[in-house]
Amino acid sequence: MRSDWTGALCRWLLLWGLLGATGAYADATAVAGDWASLSEAQRSVLASYENRWDALPSAQQQRLARGAQRWLDMDDSQRAQSRARFKRWRALPPERRARLAARMERFLALSPQQRQRLRAQRARFRELPQAQQQRLRQRYRDMTPAQRARAFERWERRQERRRSGS
Repeated sequence: MRSDWTGALCRWLLLWGLLGATGAYADATAVAGDWASLSEAQRSVLASYENRWDALPSAQQQRLARGAQRWLDMDDSQRAQSRARFKRWRALPPERRARLAARMERFLALSPQQRQRLRAQRARFRELPQAQQQRLRQRYRDMTPAQRARAFERWERRQERRRSGS
């Protein structure tokens, strides 16, 4: 049971590290390197990776190290929240997880300024009344791909005009 939980935790830490790259830890310059360079606490969290650590790509080592540090920095309620999110993630069908992972890759490929703008827009959307959020979501779902593309182009032009002050 412990090993199943530990493996799941490690997978979650990897995902958390990927998702965490969008937040404050994205700018962290954690250098993982060899196993001994990790703190004792990080090694404890990542124990299931010890035997294959050196075979992992450096980028993955860094993501795991950041994820382990994030885990260590969390209080009990934050850890419980993370476990609940991981449980929801695992309950998703594989196709849905793949789509979400692809979305995250596209997001991470954006410039820091573009990511910040998207975060701000998401925050504004979340400030809208629930009913308005639902209407907008439904309107989007009802659009064809071509209509979505046109709407996105119009939105980009409006954003560009706002940025340029026109």
